[in-house]
Amino acid sequence: MTLYLVLPALHYNKREDYINLICNYKSLFPSGIRSLLFICILLIFSGCEDKISDPSVSKEVSGQYFKLTLTISKENVRRNESILIETKLERISLSDSLDNSINKMIIDAVGGTINGHSFSIASNITVVIGDNIGDFFNTLSSFIPSITYMPAGSISAAFNNLQVTIPVQVLDP
Repeated sequence: MTLYLVLPALHYNKREDYINLICNYKSLFPSGIRSLLFICILLIFSGCEDKISDPSVSKEVSGQYFKLTLTISKENVRRNESILIETKLERISLSDSLDNSINKMIIDAVGGTINGHSFSIASNITVVIGDNIGDFFNTLSSFIPSITYMPAGSISAAFNNLQVTIPVQVLDP
């Protein structure tokens, strides 16, 4: 059985000219333009290694039993935008070593309001967390700047004597 290579349906002369054009690419570009083209391609590929900066800000505080982490999507917000807020409460000790602690979390803001996605009242979030080390409880919410302009504000989360606060700058659109 013989295997034939099928080339595009071009006339023989056109196919030969096409092959010569590919093989003789140096005749297409003078040496100065080739050098410039090579430098541009090199700069494009070397620029791809830069990491994209992540504008999110995260702070955490640890106690004897839990670690509380507050993460916001950005520090600067315009009055017509919002900031995504994520809080994470992680257990760092076994539950039998925990006394009768308060199982309520509070998320509060200065310069805006909290819109809860996984709870209804930001000042009374019931925490349900597993008994093993590494178990966690997450909330998701957003910060909406107030109608009256305040150039600075803050977002905070509190649980069982642990408190984390991140400052926020509100920009005028």
